[in-house]
Amino acid sequence: MMEYHNGIQANTLLRRLEEDGAVAYANRIPVGFKLKPVPGQPDLRFDAALHEEIEENCEGHFLLASHKHTNVFIQVSLGLRFVGTSKAVGFELYKLLREKELLDQIDVVIGPPVGALSVVTALQYAIDSPKIEAMYLNRDAEGKFRLGRGFQLKGGKRILLVDDVFTTGGSLRKAIAACNESVREYGEQCNFVGAAVVLNRASDPEMFRLATVTMPLVAAVTYPLRDWDESACPYCARNIPLFALE
Repeated sequence: MMEYHNGIQANTLLRRLEEDGAVAYANRIPVGFKLKPVPGQPDLRFDAALHEEIEENCEGHFLLASHKHTNVFIQVSLGLRFVGTSKAVGFELYKLLREKELLDQIDVVIGPPVGALSVVTALQYAIDSPKIEAMYLNRDAEGKFRLGRGFQLKGGKRILLVDDVFTTGGSLRKAIAACNESVREYGEQCNFVGAAVVLNRASDPEMFRLATVTMPLVAAVTYPLRDWDESACPYCARNIPLFALE
């Protein structure tokens, strides 16, 4: 278990995620993680022996949704499958939103599929307001985010975006686009009051700061982790096989 990273002590929520098997470090890949090789790698053979070699030789090489590579992968949803961790995350986000004086400004909690689903539920229970709606975005056949399930954002509802992990902010930007697209036919524009994420893992702190320019953004866990573009990835340079999480 990592005690410190860049001089910052890992907090209680990160410890919970580690204990719940939601964190894959270079020297420890939890049993719950189902790995699959990324297509297109030359001479890559995925078998039981290779899987064991990755674990035993302390090497992890993971593909993030942002297309960057990392040797540490945190699958927040694996931690939120337990009610204790879910409650703890929901309460921490509740406290942060209260400090930002955002709780009274929220009509709808919504986020990207599917990582935001458990976060939406955790936060809704923590806030415990009969006036706040929980909504979910889907992916269409082309993988684009869309508002479905009969949900409607008409009437100038004030929206809090949520997500499980912040790396580059790409998923939140796609969620914003999907929400705006859903109200365009009514001649309206969405009102985003802020965003809340479970984990801010951005390796560049400036990236997270810039994301707060247009709206308040809070994170239950701030744990900067290294990631690289493929061309600069040291694991690629060492021919360590690249894996994505199923």
